[in-house]
Amino acid sequence: MNRLSIMLLVLAPTISNAQFSYAPINVPGAVSTEARGINVTGSSTCCWSVNGISDNGILSGQVFKADFWEAWMKISTDEDFYRGDEDTRGTGLNSNIDTIGYTGANGWFVKTLGANEGAEGDSEPTPAFIPIAYPDAAATLPFGINNSRAVVGAYIDSSNGMHGFLAKADF
Repeated sequence: MNRLSIMLLVLAPTISNAQFSYAPINVPGAVSTEARGINVTGSSTCCWSVNGISDNGILSGQVFKADFWEAWMKISTDEDFYRGDEDTRGTGLNSNIDTIGYTGANGWFVKTLGANEGAEGDSEPTPAFIPIAYPDAAATLPFGINNSRAVVGAYIDSSNGMHGFLAKADF
C-alpha cells in the first residue's frame, strides 16, 4: 500500500522591531480629525476631513460649517473656505495648486487656486469653478489629480451604477 505523506508547514509571520515616527494631524477647533489617504512621497491626506495633500505640503478637504460642508484649503497658515449652493467637498490638489472637488453631484476643477489669493487681510476672491462632468452621468465625483492635470474619480450612471473615470484637461 502506498502512503502519501503530507507535510504541514506552518509559517509564523516574522515580527521585527520596526520603528515608526508619528506626527499628529489635528485640525484646530475640530471635534475629530481623520486621515484617510497617503501619497507616494509619504505625506498623509469629521468635523474636518483632509482629503488631499500636494507634494509641496498644501492641504485640501472639507469642513462642516453652518449646516453645510465647505471645501477647504490650507497653504502654510492661510486657510480658505469655498461653498456652493449645496455641500461642497475639496477632494484633491496637485503641486500647482490646481484643486478638485464636487458640490452636490457636480464635479469641479479650479486652476491654480493659490493665484486667487489676495493680500493679507483682504477678502478672498471667489475661485472660478470649471465643471468636470462625465458625459451623460447623473453625478461626477473627482477624487485625485496629478501635476499633468489628469483627474481620476467616479461617475454614477442613470441606473445608479458607479464607474471609474480618467479625464485629461484640454488647457
